[in-house]
Amino acid sequence: MVGVAAAVVGFSNITRSHYYYRRAVFKKTLIEDRLGLTRPLAEYDNDAATLAIGTTQTQAEVEPILHSTDVWLHRKTEFGSVVGNLKIFLGLMAILHAANLVWQALSFLECPCT
Repeated sequence: MVGVAAAVVGFSNITRSHYYYRRAVFKKTLIEDRLGLTRPLAEYDNDAATLAIGTTQTQAEVEPILHSTDVWLHRKTEFGSVVGNLKIFLGLMAILHAANLVWQALSFLECPCT
């Protein structure tokens, strides 16, 4: 029972924390854009050569972050991402713990106690 609750609470907390993370990325990107840090530097041949801090691929999505903010903030986590994988793991843990709980209850009911 505790395992199911822990996995469900963990799943919920990860989802909420990732939303807060995205809000912080939006604010960071907004400030960088206002300061001109998101514009590519002319002396380099790469559009990614900016002074903006983009440690992940999604942090470099300046246009969607600034101009489709609500869609970007509420989009589903991607399969294969760190957060997506952790949510899958916790979901599987909740299912396994729930199945074990049911199996234990059924085993107890079938027990020929004397």
